[in-house]
Amino acid sequence: AADNEARSADLAFTLLGPLGVPRSELDRVAQLIHATAHLPDDRPPGDRETMILLDADLAILGAAPERYARYAAA
Repeated sequence: AADNEARSADLAFTLLGPLGVPRSELDRVAQLIHATAHLPDDRPPGDRETMILLDADLAILGAAPERYARYAAA
C-alpha cells in the first residue's frame, strides 16, 4: 500500500507511547520507518542507523530469484 510506512509509524506511536517510550525515541522510530518508503527524491541517509535499516529492508533484492518470487507473491 502507498501509505504503509505512515500507518506503521502511527502504529508505533499507538503501541509504544502507552508503554512510556519517550517522545524523542518515538520520533526516531517514525523517522526510521518513513525512511523505508524509498522515495525517488530521497537523499542518501546521513546516519548509520538509517543506513543499516535500509540495507536490511532492501536485502531481499539480493536473494535468489526463487526466494524473491516467494517474497513478492506474499
